[in-house]
Amino acid sequence: MDTRLGKGNTRAKFGVPTKRGLDLLGKQIPGRGGPIHKHLQGIVAAFGRSKGYTAELEKRLPSGQYVDIHLARNEETVAVEISVVPDVSREIRNMEKCLAEGYDRLLALFADESAVSEAMAEAQKRWPEYLPDRLTVSGFSDLHRLI
Repeated sequence: MDTRLGKGNTRAKFGVPTKRGLDLLGKQIPGRGGPIHKHLQGIVAAFGRSKGYTAELEKRLPSGQYVDIHLARNEETVAVEISVVPDVSREIRNMEKCLAEGYDRLLALFADESAVSEAMAEAQKRWPEYLPDRLTVSGFSDLHRLI
């Protein structure tokens, strides 16, 4: 996987093992979704912890649904939703779920940055009052400035 998560926002490539590869190694990656989704959850959670947040993967919400990553620091709560496959309608539903839960901030991060503009346009139509202070739609290349 090719990202901009290297030192100083430089290009970095990550090899993410398949489920079969993990099984052969006797390993599991925490979280829900496929190996890439879980790997990205781990990166975001570790980055959040480095900034003083506690991080919980796949936190069950009062509604019974889950948020990919729940970050908390002092009184602030941040929901992070990760999109690996660019299914914008699904991610819009995830954003809606998190906004309804009353998070202070929501980061919707797309591994495929080509989906960001479509998701942002839809978010602007639905929730202009939340942009950009409460809701951020972005690719992973901006992670370092978002948390």
